[in-house]
Amino acid sequence: MKNPASFPRTRLRRSSVVRGLLGPTLLVGGLGVLGAAPAVPPPEAAQIESARQAMRLWVETRKEISAERANAVLSRDMLENRIELVEAEIERLRGEVTRIEGEMTDADIAREELLERKSSLDDAASALEGVIEQIETRTRGLLVKLPVPLRERVSLLSRRLGDDGSTPDGTLAERFMNTIGVLNEVDKFNGDILTLRESLVLGDGRDAEVDVVYIGLGQAFYVSDDGTDAGRGRITDEGWKWVSDPTMAGPVRDVVRILAGERPAAFVKIPVAID
Repeated sequence: MKNPASFPRTRLRRSSVVRGLLGPTLLVGGLGVLGAAPAVPPPEAAQIESARQAMRLWVETRKEISAERANAVLSRDMLENRIELVEAEIERLRGEVTRIEGEMTDADIAREELLERKSSLDDAASALEGVIEQIETRTRGLLVKLPVPLRERVSLLSRRLGDDGSTPDGTLAERFMNTIGVLNEVDKFNGDILTLRESLVLGDGRDAEVDVVYIGLGQAFYVSDDGTDAGRGRITDEGWKWVSDPTMAGPVRDVVRILAGERPAAFVKIPVAID
């Protein structure tokens, strides 16, 4: 059995041996580390480069922000200007709408007034047409009673009156003027004493040109050129009717001469028939 006192010495020697073996190894490792150190950049250089890159990014970012901000301001100004233009156009259109509505209101009022006036005029025209039709009918009835010279005088106007049962051509105003024209000529004839040459059927049945004295439309007297026949005429429903009376030849001839200015004015007695 070994002496226990020798064990500690052995451990010490082995520890020394281990230290002797590890020492060169650590030294070699240390040399390896020391030899690779120059290839790694110093911490200060890396930090500076990183700072430079960060600065460049910041500057670029600021530029982009400034550009975007400028674009935003420009876009905002353009948008505001556009909004102002649109608002101005809206106000203009509102004004136009208001004006047009006002004009439409005025036009509607004027239209209603015109429609009312037209309705009144239509009613008046209908009433006037009824009156004119009555006058035309009575005037046509009067034409057949007129003496031939007067019928010839108003023939142009009387043809425009049309026939019974038919409506004459022309407007109400034209029809009214035609009727008034006929009646004016009739009234003028009725208010005058006229001497006319006219062809009549004498008492003996022969046709002859005679002198006729019309005292308006009341009565008329005729005398033949040779003085052999005379007579009077009167208006009837069938027309102007003549009655022969040779005894009237002298007085009627005197009246014809006075009216022609062939002898001085004088009182002449002529028999007048009164109903």
